[in-house]
Amino acid sequence: MVRTLSVLWSILVLVACSPKKTESLHYEPFPEPSRQQSYRTQIFNNTYAFTYPSNMVLTDSLLIVQDNVNQEYAYHAFSRKTGDFLYSFGRKGRGPGEIITPGDMVTIDNRNHLLVTWDANQKKQVRYRLPGHTGDSIFFDSESTILSTKGYNISDIMANNGEYYAIGYIYPLRFGKLDKDSIRLLYSDYPQLTEDDEANRSVWNYVSLVRMSPKGDRIVAATYVGTALEILSVRQDSIQSQRIRAVNPPIFRIVDGVKPKWVGLIDETIIGFIDIRVSDRFIYANLSNQPLTEEGCDGSESIWIFDWDANPAGKMNLDRYIETFCVDEADGTVYAASIDQSSGEYELVKFSFDPNDFSE
Repeated sequence: MVRTLSVLWSILVLVACSPKKTESLHYEPFPEPSRQQSYRTQIFNNTYAFTYPSNMVLTDSLLIVQDNVNQEYAYHAFSRKTGDFLYSFGRKGRGPGEIITPGDMVTIDNRNHLLVTWDANQKKQVRYRLPGHTGDSIFFDSESTILSTKGYNISDIMANNGEYYAIGYIYPLRFGKLDKDSIRLLYSDYPQLTEDDEANRSVWNYVSLVRMSPKGDRIVAATYVGTALEILSVRQDSIQSQRIRAVNPPIFRIVDGVKPKWVGLIDETIIGFIDIRVSDRFIYANLSNQPLTEEGCDGSESIWIFDWDANPAGKMNLDRYIETFCVDEADGTVYAASIDQSSGEYELVKFSFDPNDFSE
């Protein structure tokens, strides 16, 4: 299933100012990594009836999968020990702890033991309390409606060790810092992948492929429409672009009747990054690099590994296509969503790896 952006509903007739121009980029393929390993996956859970698992996050004892398509709840918890489905949470609705349109991201605030998500429809940040020990359930903790946004439009919220960052999709907000119920602007610019500024912002925000390193000192952003990867540094609330690598230019159409401009997919569109995960050591990426018309374009049979200078450090070659995934580098385990070729149904798989195989 090809992804669509959850914030598209909220793009109304708005007037966007023009940011400063940046130079167009040179496109060249990623070099094939010299360090490659092959892995056999094993079934983690093939009994839960997924519709479209779009995101994953790990706690000490749980794998939490986001699947809010035709589901009563948005998030579904599985035991990391057994693979068993345990419970769902994040009910659809407008009551306390309920959500209408969860963002593309769900992140963990490790300092406060919270799972954090953003509902663009209700303009509220929802926080769920993580279990204190194995056997506890995740439960609704608190929420806050962010109305004092100075005209900023938020697509997602990113939590990192007690600090909260807003991700925007309309100029001037690209990255901001949440201060109670308001936003402090940190960064506005985007690498220029296409000449039109509004279309360029849409390309970078078609899916929120943005991750922050656990230490909170770096951000990686990637594109789903076309293939580009950007590394940014974070120092005392100052964000600066450090490295940009572009492989495939974005090919798209402009969606009729939407202002600011929003891009849509066409047959010639090259699908770039499907999902990315990070540690302080590596960036892990599910990279398609396939045209929209290619079967399996929304997944791949490998996970690319990049260093934080955006250089390919290795590749994990798998025995099946995967889509969204997550990585526990400490215990060397990867979890992923995959479609069973015989039944056509989603299932969860996992495999073990050694990150030292991809180090100098």
